[in-house]
Amino acid sequence: MQEKIRQSLNGIYYTKNLLTIKNASYNYLIKVISKEEYAASISNGELYMNSTLYYSGLDDNFRGDKFDSAMPIDPSGLRIEKFNNEAKGDYFIDAEILNMTIRNENSNQPIFCCSMLNGESTFIKENKIYLRNDFYMEMKKFGNYFIIIDMKELLKKLYHFTTSNQLVAYCDDVKYVDINKEYNSQKVLNKEYDGFMKEVFTKDNSYKNQHEFRIIIFRQDFTSIFDNENYYIAKLTPFKNVQIGELDDLLISGIVFN
Repeated sequence: MQEKIRQSLNGIYYTKNLLTIKNASYNYLIKVISKEEYAASISNGELYMNSTLYYSGLDDNFRGDKFDSAMPIDPSGLRIEKFNNEAKGDYFIDAEILNMTIRNENSNQPIFCCSMLNGESTFIKENKIYLRNDFYMEMKKFGNYFIIIDMKELLKKLYHFTTSNQLVAYCDDVKYVDINKEYNSQKVLNKEYDGFMKEVFTKDNSYKNQHEFRIIIFRQDFTSIFDNENYYIAKLTPFKNVQIGELDDLLISGIVFN
């Protein structure tokens, strides 16, 4: 199972106690929040992480996703056939399977969500980086305060945190698909989707303007680190290279990296 999970990740993965970046086209992440003090907490190294079940239970259409970390199955044409021999007489069951959603028992893990500053979410003008309008409009739904984090610094701190606490971290971009067509019913029955990484890092195309980057943390035996709470705070060391401000200001001033 561990190898299947590792093989399911493309961009950034955790293996042999080392976080490695492969072919990354971006170096910075942005987290948009509703209060400035939240940005200050992140700058201090505190990553507030909700559970996947939290996001699947929200009613809004930008944070909430009923299929978060789950596999919605459209079993068109898939049927159950069963022959029964009972005292009252033989009968044959032929029934079409109803639509269903499958969620791995280990998929309810703490997740830190942010967004990538890359060529799809930003553009460069006069040596400054500006947010593309569709990305800006999507981020405005989350609030008007932001913190920009150096991804390499984040991964280095995350590595030290997880290894010192005997935890595992997986990080990757979210892949956007037509979620209702992504999971093949026959492959599900054949258990070709074992593990839970594919569904954690796969979301519907309706969320694609978020350009999301996710971090998921769990124990080395792949069990959840939640006890009685539905959130987790990963306490890293304070960041040295961050930018904090109001999102609207980025439209005018842009972003300059040292």
